[in-house]
Amino acid sequence: MTTLANLGAHADGVLIAQSQSQKEVTSNALDNLLSDATQKPLAVTVSDDAGSPLSADRTLLDDEFFGNLLFQLSGTPSLAFDLRLPTSGNHAFVVQNDTAQTATVVSGGGSTVDIATGKRRWLHSNGASVIALAPVHDTTGSGGGATVALASDLDAWFTGKPGPGQVIWRWTMTRQITLPADLAGSHGYAGTPAADAPATFDLWHDDGTSPTPGLIGSVTFPIGQNAAVFANVGSPGAAVVLKPGDILELQGPSGSPTDSALSDISLRLFGDGDTFRGASARLTADESVANNTTTAIPWDSTVEDVGGFWSALNPTRLTVPTGVTWVRVTANATWDSDTTGKRIAWIDKNGVPFVGRPVVEQQAVSSSGSNTRQNLTSGPIAVIAGDYFEMKVFQNSGGSRSVLTGNDSWLTIEALT
Repeated sequence: MTTLANLGAHADGVLIAQSQSQKEVTSNALDNLLSDATQKPLAVTVSDDAGSPLSADRTLLDDEFFGNLLFQLSGTPSLAFDLRLPTSGNHAFVVQNDTAQTATVVSGGGSTVDIATGKRRWLHSNGASVIALAPVHDTTGSGGGATVALASDLDAWFTGKPGPGQVIWRWTMTRQITLPADLAGSHGYAGTPAADAPATFDLWHDDGTSPTPGLIGSVTFPIGQNAAVFANVGSPGAAVVLKPGDILELQGPSGSPTDSALSDISLRLFGDGDTFRGASARLTADESVANNTTTAIPWDSTVEDVGGFWSALNPTRLTVPTGVTWVRVTANATWDSDTTGKRIAWIDKNGVPFVGRPVVEQQAVSSSGSNTRQNLTSGPIAVIAGDYFEMKVFQNSGGSRSVLTGNDSWLTIEALT
């Protein structure tokens, strides 16, 4: 054996032979090769070619691909492009896309992965398919960068021929995921393409609020083509938000008989998992607070509510949904102008105090015409689904006072990852 199977021809001749002299030379070469493959970056310039039709595709040679870990794409291509990899060997690697176009990483005829502009991702190629090993990261910042969108690719496969209307795949969401407009970034592959007519699979969404699921998308395999075509149904060009507990279902082509040839289907639906989950509740009118009375502020609406934390049925609360285990809670209270007595504001969990709760107690601002303002911020708080938080206030001015509407009175919860 004179090569390393996983590094293809790039590693030819680097293994030490039993009777070889100067073994240290080969050993050092092998050490350098493995060091480069696991550490070294490579700058890859991408540009339009002069062909017709116009293309900006870039092919990595064996030595380029297997000899480096990080591929930093730069240049000014005018259209989306493929980054084509060798069709042999196995290699884990990182692609950083600093161009203004989407890069599709391709190897053989199997699955591919899209890298949007300004993104970085850890991938693996086996010479036939490319798969993602980690979430999408920003290309800015140190280390892995700040995660701006956790990729939530939803995979499905079916061996053999699908029956008419057969449920191919069903997925229950554990956190909020957004399917981009027209299911952009998704890919499908048929081991044996359709022979009789285009085969269209239906994508159904059950959000639990309607008696029947809604048809939201389609996956079509044209005659004689391995690759699938994706589209929204009903609202072309619209993104679809899937929340925790929602069910997504893929059904085989309707009608009978089914295509005589279409078989061995694999799909990857690209989804952006929202890294932010949380809500900010606000007042739309001043809230009266009686003298010497603890009052939980009932909020009127939300500015943001990603994950369903607030409900008008329990307006004082921000309630933790399924899938959240740590949160941070902040709040702000702005009182009407009055110089008498104390003002106290705090946050309770499930109606009672908790270790780490923020509390602010102070005398009312003594200057007439000025407002007393109180800000509260917690540290990380361990939670389970159903836990809730409230901002409570107290005042002893001798009469009713008000927590004011506007931008300075609010309660916010942020899920921590």
